[in-house]
Amino acid sequence: MDAAPVEVTVETRAACADSAKARVALEEALAAARAPRRTSSRAASEGANPHWVVEVRLFREGGLGRGEALIYDDLGREVARRSVAERGQVCTPLTRALGAWASLVLDQELARAEDRPAAEPAVEARVTPYAGTGFLLPVAPPADRAAPRERARVVEVGASGSLRSGLVGTSTSAGVAPHVAFEVSPALFLRPALSFGWATDRVPVGRDGARVDYRAYGLRVDGCRRIPGNYIDRRGIELDACAGADVVLVVTSEARDVVRGSLGPSAIMRGELGAGFALEVRAAVGANVARAALGAEERAPLLVAIGEVGVSSRWP
Repeated sequence: MDAAPVEVTVETRAACADSAKARVALEEALAAARAPRRTSSRAASEGANPHWVVEVRLFREGGLGRGEALIYDDLGREVARRSVAERGQVCTPLTRALGAWASLVLDQELARAEDRPAAEPAVEARVTPYAGTGFLLPVAPPADRAAPRERARVVEVGASGSLRSGLVGTSTSAGVAPHVAFEVSPALFLRPALSFGWATDRVPVGRDGARVDYRAYGLRVDGCRRIPGNYIDRRGIELDACAGADVVLVVTSEARDVVRGSLGPSAIMRGELGAGFALEVRAAVGANVARAALGAEERAPLLVAIGEVGVSSRWP
């Protein structure tokens, strides 16, 4: 069986930190690739030199780098396409994955051609290079290839040790804060969290200014944008820039209580530990919007400050 050479082209619209390396990785993956010749032998003898084409297009969507590969035979017909995505600023993992996939497809086409009868209608055609300036979106694959499954949305569950000021006077409370984070898009998360805290010192809000203890029970909801570092996904550091609101019930040992509410930004630095676990450091500031006095307290603080350190686990 006559084999046709394979031509590799790369079109990039992504800010890749390793563009040259990514191109070399793709060329190395397909350096020995061959495909079945489908044009007539007369066309080849006349110098048409038809070849198969593997086109790779790299671009970026939000915090995701995306690569698409299309394979055309020597008649200019599309044979297969594939799309992959990866967080970070590097493109070499994308081109390596697409190169491996293209090599498998070409091997399958060669194997199929060897099983077909030798007498096939001779059709002459020339490859029409891709001349567009945009990017084709993935479409349904051929019937003999399974459609790729949609990427599952990420869910994170974690808990932190918490230290908070701004609830009562100049005192602080310490406690725990479990949370869940739901991915609503590739770069946006919704993060509801509970908090349970206890006063680190007694405060003078009891009868006649007596010092008492207090407890705090809260709920906070943040909307976060995830900003990945220049690392492979789940292999480095990520920053979540968030904004949200909380409501806290403060209860004293004398059965007096008051509700606090605040609005403000927060930031979370996540460092991957492996096996889906990550270390998180969170800082938040805000303004009290519910400042009713508690007992003998003259006025609630205006500003709130929160610091947390904890761990989280990510699925899938």
